[in-house]
Amino acid sequence: MVLARTHLPGLSSLSMLEDIVIHQMDICRPLEQHRCISNGRMILVAGDLWTNRFFPGPKLFQGIRAIATDADWSAGDGLDVTGPIEALVLTLAGRFAAVDQLQGDGTATLRMRADALRAQWRSAVSFTLLPGSRDRCDLRARNEHLKIFMSGPPGSRSR
Repeated sequence: MVLARTHLPGLSSLSMLEDIVIHQMDICRPLEQHRCISNGRMILVAGDLWTNRFFPGPKLFQGIRAIATDADWSAGDGLDVTGPIEALVLTLAGRFAAVDQLQGDGTATLRMRADALRAQWRSAVSFTLLPGSRDRCDLRARNEHLKIFMSGPPGSRSR
């Protein structure tokens, strides 16, 4: 008898969902490809990211109340930060591409913390290399590479 597994050993199903949702947004947002992720999934991911110490969310949102404007989700106590659940999830996961979509009295504090974290990361990490490249690439070159990859071979329809 072969046992089927719905997730990798050591990870929960929720961790796998989190990984899929976050990386899907990582790929689709720079390519300006809209993807609809159900609020039910986003609420599960946001709830876990709120307490997950692997991600920067708990520190970023300390003393802040996050409120989704397009889903039935909120967490925390303190100054309000409101916005679409996708923007909240991205920010909780340490992706700051959607932080400008957030509003409220706690937004200045959140942005200050996000900027400090970005500066810390920049000093510690260099950008990934494109396959076959020996030099650091900038984000524009990496995004162009992703656009080519996502569009498929010449003459094919966009995915």
